[in-house]
Amino acid sequence: MYKEAGIDQTLFKKWLMGYLPDYTHKINSNRDHETLVKNEKEKDINKVLLFTRKEKVTPVFKAVSAEFRNKLRFYVIAIPEKNPPQEKVEIQKLYGVEELPALVVERSVNPRKDGDILDEVEIISYKSKDFKLREIKKFLSRFARDDEKDELPNQMEAKK
Repeated sequence: MYKEAGIDQTLFKKWLMGYLPDYTHKINSNRDHETLVKNEKEKDINKVLLFTRKEKVTPVFKAVSAEFRNKLRFYVIAIPEKNPPQEKVEIQKLYGVEELPALVVERSVNPRKDGDILDEVEIISYKSKDFKLREIKKFLSRFARDDEKDELPNQMEAKK
């Protein structure tokens, strides 16, 4: 990590990223999807789903999940290129995702109208290919609650 004239920035950044909090939940099956994303008790909070080829959560997504913690729910669906599990492919199709990575919001509530729950869930895709923190935060801010909602016990269990 140290060089003769100071700190190796690449190693320091890698070390620092390992300490970012991760407030995401992994979706590995249809059961996870039903329990976490489609939970009736969670209709009053919008969900953000990241479809990716990477197993590890990216630093940008960790940062966004921390920024909007308990104002949005964050889920990661890692779909390997070779031999992807059929359940994950089905979830990907459910959201109309064709290319990875992809970021979608499952909007079930309008946070700007006193938290009105929508009659029908909307799927909104992040259209930009730019997965930079500032752009993603700008996109997600319109879906976030003003107040916080604690995680349900089954969501906390899923993190373990």
